[in-house]
Amino acid sequence: MIVLDKRLKEIAFATGKGSVMADIGSDHGFLSLFLLQNKQAEKIYVCDISEKSLEKAQKLFSSCNEQAIFVISDGFKQLSCKKIDVAIIAGMGGIEIGKIVTNIPKEMHVEKIVCQPMRNVLELKHRMIELGYKICEDTYAQDKQRFYEIITFKKGANCLSELEIEFGKENIEILPQSFVEFLKKEEKRFKKVASGSEFARIKIEKIREILRRKNE
Repeated sequence: MIVLDKRLKEIAFATGKGSVMADIGSDHGFLSLFLLQNKQAEKIYVCDISEKSLEKAQKLFSSCNEQAIFVISDGFKQLSCKKIDVAIIAGMGGIEIGKIVTNIPKEMHVEKIVCQPMRNVLELKHRMIELGYKICEDTYAQDKQRFYEIITFKKGANCLSELEIEFGKENIEILPQSFVEFLKKEEKRFKKVASGSEFARIKIEKIREILRRKNE
């Protein structure tokens, strides 16, 4: 079985199980292959806008070839299926992910979308809410010195405060260790630019407000 790094492992865990999946922007195809080998997916669309990236992915697959459908696609646009249980969009900017979701064909139903944005995370969350999605799960994965936020969306609405949207309702309530470590690192980062920056000052206040709850 293919071995994933911590980031991809956490994405695979958030993905869960589904009959039909789509890995949008699959690049090397490691995640798609793992989901098939781990029997989390019965069939998966391995999609990338780059033909070269898709060729790299195809070389990985052997025994799972019949379950993988390789598609050169700009987001979901070139997919022929009408229903996808789980779509994964990872390793892109949040604004780019938002555009991809915005352009899902109207006749296509996507039950769950797992996103791992590299930047503009809050912008993505607000865009998904605008598009009629709710945040179902919001976790942090640490790989070496870097943290990655993994957000699961489904159609619907939930009543969240701005703080809960930004940091995750369950994260604030439960304070898992990975989340606490992320906050501490963010606090240090914003302290370096806090002088004269209102944005950094507000960020530090939010982080300290959450961390205080851990000591209550």
